[in-house]
Amino acid sequence: MNKKKAIFYYLLLVFMAFINTRIGAQSQARNETITIDTISTHWSHKLPKKLFEAVERGDAIEIVKQCNSQIEMTLPTGSGIYSKKQAEVVLTEFFATTGSFVCNITNEKTIGAATRTIATLKSKTNQYRLYILRQSHGAAAFIQQFRIEEQND
Repeated sequence: MNKKKAIFYYLLLVFMAFINTRIGAQSQARNETITIDTISTHWSHKLPKKLFEAVERGDAIEIVKQCNSQIEMTLPTGSGIYSKKQAEVVLTEFFATTGSFVCNITNEKTIGAATRTIATLKSKTNQYRLYILRQSHGAAAFIQQFRIEEQND
């Protein structure tokens, strides 16, 4: 790559990072919570709504459909790297104890082919933070990491 092209891409990357930071700061300054219904107005691409509906329902089967063949998973009950079938069993057991959730996206960022999403999950008794890392492979994106951590605030 020639030097002018490299400088152009570097400046474009810096500009995009600046714009992303400004949009995030404006949302935080207004103390907004971005929900799945409003997310399309904040970003140019849509997150898979089916995934967050599945998390709200505690539908392990639907979540696992969107996972890579191996997934790094962390839950309050344990963590590990699981196959899809193992992840389904672990998630089913976790959701059996927590019930359904209200899911609100609080942050989302795409860098290259990876998208990181952070959301809050509220059950009847507890509040959790959800972290999802999805990696794009061609036209499809698969979950690489799935973390749910209890919040103690």
